[in-house]
Amino acid sequence: MDSVETYLSEVKTLAALNHPNIVPYKAAWLELPSQTDTIGRSSGDQQLLSESEAFTTDESSSLINDADLLKKHKRSDSAPIDKAIVQKHKPKTVPKLPWVTLYIQMALCQGTLDLWLSWKNNRFTSRAALVPSNAHLVRTDAIRQVLIQLLRGVDYIHSRNIVHHDIKPGNIFVSKERDDLLVQLGDFGLACHLHRTQQHKFGGGTPMYAAPEQLDGVCDSKSDLYSVGVVLFELQEDFATGMERCRRIEELRNANHPLPSELTLDNLVPALVRHRADERPDARKVLRALEEPHGASFCQALDQLKEKDAEIERLRGLLEQNGIQY
Repeated sequence: MDSVETYLSEVKTLAALNHPNIVPYKAAWLELPSQTDTIGRSSGDQQLLSESEAFTTDESSSLINDADLLKKHKRSDSAPIDKAIVQKHKPKTVPKLPWVTLYIQMALCQGTLDLWLSWKNNRFTSRAALVPSNAHLVRTDAIRQVLIQLLRGVDYIHSRNIVHHDIKPGNIFVSKERDDLLVQLGDFGLACHLHRTQQHKFGGGTPMYAAPEQLDGVCDSKSDLYSVGVVLFELQEDFATGMERCRRIEELRNANHPLPSELTLDNLVPALVRHRADERPDARKVLRALEEPHGASFCQALDQLKEKDAEIERLRGLLEQNGIQY
């Protein structure tokens, strides 16, 4: 029972997160096994977490959109049951359940950074002839915006002693609001409280993005910074194939680059993917380095690039009008 209550406590903590760069959670509820799972079920088998425990629910909803839900199965030793659960029409005898299902409903997002990276690689390989020669500066500014928003979300959860443990492009959600890009960190299925996890080992995460100590079962908030470093590497580099991407990320993970003298966007990856966690900067330190005002020369270069991009779009329009493929 103690492990069950601990698990639900983690869920309620995540549902209480409130930050523009964190995907908001809307509701959570439990469902008992159906008859096809060899255990009888009545109309009272669905259990809802009460609103007083920082959750909301819509009892009239019976259809569940797979894109909006994260489904988790837990065995009986960690099956979620909590004092705050409201159960209707409770049967007289409750069988011992091998598992129950916890549903978490999250806000709808337009896409993931994974999709954006695929688009980026395709665009800068198939249309190289029409991309300005100094397009690197344009990408640098876009990458800076994505990274700053991601780090703001990471810094927020770390300030609440929460470690994500699975930061990767597929768990970073991107939406377009008018002309602004909104980046949000989501999928907290492996997240844990740092002060609680110090008492035991942690194992999990996506091996390609997980820090060495995380793969060894040690929980540390700077493991998330290692994952951010791998994501930043993908943002900065172009890959012709998926195999090339895997090979180069593996090379990055195996090398232990020297520590840079100062943190800039260009040398941030080596600092974030240090093998030792205590040698990596924390999210707040990286944010301070990235949010410093750009120099006048950088801003002037961006203005010039905007003018050149407008000219390129005009030329593309002329090509299309004349039926010329590019």
